[in-house]
Amino acid sequence: MSLGGRIILGTAAVTMLAMLAAAGLVHWVVRAYLAPFAGHFATMRSTLGWGPDLETIYGLLDQILALSLAIAVFLGVVVGLLVAWELVRSVTVLDRGLARFASGLLDQPIPAIGAPELERVAQRANRMAQELSRARRSERELVAGIAHDLAHPLTAMRGTIEAQRDGLIAPDDPRMLTRLLTDIGSLETTVADLRDVAAAEAGLLRVDRHGVDVAATVRRTAASYGDLATRKGIVLDVDPGPVPVVARTDEGHLARIVANLLVNALQATPPEGRVAVTVRFHDAMAVVRIEDSAGSEAVAAIRGALDGRGSGLGLRVVQALARAIGATLDVGPADSGARVEVRLPR
Repeated sequence: MSLGGRIILGTAAVTMLAMLAAAGLVHWVVRAYLAPFAGHFATMRSTLGWGPDLETIYGLLDQILALSLAIAVFLGVVVGLLVAWELVRSVTVLDRGLARFASGLLDQPIPAIGAPELERVAQRANRMAQELSRARRSERELVAGIAHDLAHPLTAMRGTIEAQRDGLIAPDDPRMLTRLLTDIGSLETTVADLRDVAAAEAGLLRVDRHGVDVAATVRRTAASYGDLATRKGIVLDVDPGPVPVVARTDEGHLARIVANLLVNALQATPPEGRVAVTVRFHDAMAVVRIEDSAGSEAVAAIRGALDGRGSGLGLRVVQALARAIGATLDVGPADSGARVEVRLPR
């Protein structure tokens, strides 16, 4: 039986049972009240030729109660029809909306109509669809980013091997092995990034917290990218501060965070630009600040990438590792680009 039929049948049945109980009670009360006067009514009829007839009164009472029962059942059915129509309409809208979501049409929200409870269900379903849509978009962008990160070293490796095959590079040329090892390292980095993101999102990333000299870690990490900055004509300014800055964190994950942020800043900053790295204590927190000269759109690009809306894995790894080690990220505008702060509790 459909939902509407059950509501109508249930309303009619409940109304009938309630009226039957009420009619029986009224019938019993009236009989109990008039029964003691039966002799008086009989004496009136024999003496005066007229008097109340209890059987007639009881018959009229039963007819009135039966008519009241019929009217009540009819009204119950009408009310049930109205309630059922409104409820079925709301449920049908909700069902069609969920069917659209199931078919992949997540951008068509469900109208919130009907009872407050059903409105809340529709609103939560719409929020679920929005999250699913965001996750699907993020997944597509992630796959595209992985393909992009893997394509470059694979293309370079293929070119090196083909050049050696065609005799353009001598088999014993050490530069060939160096290029191949560099490309293999890029592939390994991409795989490691993907593994760490998956482990962090699953809560399985291992974290080894201990006292870490944040300034020294940042200085060592930044030194690895000095040649890259020089080749691009970018000034890499590292200021670790006048005193050691120590925080309880995972040194390896912190180095990965700083490295990925530096790579992003160096790639986004044009030649003759500047990337500044500073380490300070502020509000009882160790703060690593990286500023680039990538222009006014850099802030939106970094925020989108941290939220999983950008291509590539670099900044997504930053977000995942920061959560794992308990660090917070703050992104804002700088003088000529973006500012990213990694804040670590002491």
